[in-house]
Amino acid sequence: MLKFDLADGYYRVHLSPEAALELAVVLPGPTPTQRLIGIPLSLLMGWAYSPPYFCAFTETAADLANRALDTQQPPPWHPLVTTSQLTDLPLPQATAFSTLAVHPPNLQHAQPLSYVDIYIDDFLAVAQRSSLLPTLSHTLHGIFSSFHDTQHDRDAPSRQHIISQKKLLKGDAAWSTSKLILGCTYVLQGT
Repeated sequence: MLKFDLADGYYRVHLSPEAALELAVVLPGPTPTQRLIGIPLSLLMGWAYSPPYFCAFTETAADLANRALDTQQPPPWHPLVTTSQLTDLPLPQATAFSTLAVHPPNLQHAQPLSYVDIYIDDFLAVAQRSSLLPTLSHTLHGIFSSFHDTQHDRDAPSRQHIISQKKLLKGDAAWSTSKLILGCTYVLQGT
């Protein structure tokens, strides 16, 4: 299992000019007769339509990853493939597997299982050993296809990377058989 957490996810979704005008606010100006108008250029937290609009982006990213995994396309390379597997903390790995795994009757898989899902801004992936690299690569490709992380000339130099670097260092994106996901610890066991 692995997990990617987006940093400042809502603010990564740029608004169309029409949507930006819908969210404009009037602000007090330097004098009582002068007023300022604030027009947001990206999605805001707190706006009633933000969560479904944002989730459309994240669901698209997960769908792109799963479609690429289903078609067995060769994974595109991304520098975070290597970086995501480096961690400051030791990660648990299964040393013995349970024989109690339940399998649906007559289920045959032609290829190792792998799947990417999303919960708001947390990308969650699970894969069997031989499909770890393709799952990781396609997940990153899906994220970066939906959320462009290119710097703009007006961006602050301190702008965060789209994937939380703090959580990468904690090992969130490193493959592990035990992972804290959405507040629960999950442990994978197989045969």
